[in-house]
Amino acid sequence: MTKRLTLFFALLFSVLLLSVTASAQGGLKPIADTGMIDLGPTEVLRLSVAGGDVTGDGNDIVVRFRQMSYIEQGNVYRVGSTNTSAPITLGRREATAIEIPNVGLPVRGVVLSNNRNVKVVAIVFDTSTQRINAIMTFIPD
Repeated sequence: MTKRLTLFFALLFSVLLLSVTASAQGGLKPIADTGMIDLGPTEVLRLSVAGGDVTGDGNDIVVRFRQMSYIEQGNVYRVGSTNTSAPITLGRREATAIEIPNVGLPVRGVVLSNNRNVKVVAIVFDTSTQRINAIMTFIPD
């Protein structure tokens, strides 16, 4: 129980930190967050984003991917490393994706965008069996 409570507070702190730093990302805000995932030895976390002109206003959509890995110190998980991609501009009918490999530590993927209407899908993919083990879809507010 204590380990779960500690994990909850670690994730809560991470979400709050992402919210505070959104303004530093050039107006890009977190729109999809997988939370911390412990991948199997042959699994990868794949984040796919389909954007384009989803609002019909002619504006392109900009996205960035953030990937994190966590380390355990005692009963607490802390962010061990983080990496944020350069901004990616999606035109009409375009999509992009990243794969976060298993690094032997729990990982997390976050999509930042200037538009909350992009379509984000995260899958846990087993590279040895070529099968999808989990699918997460994110519904805009």
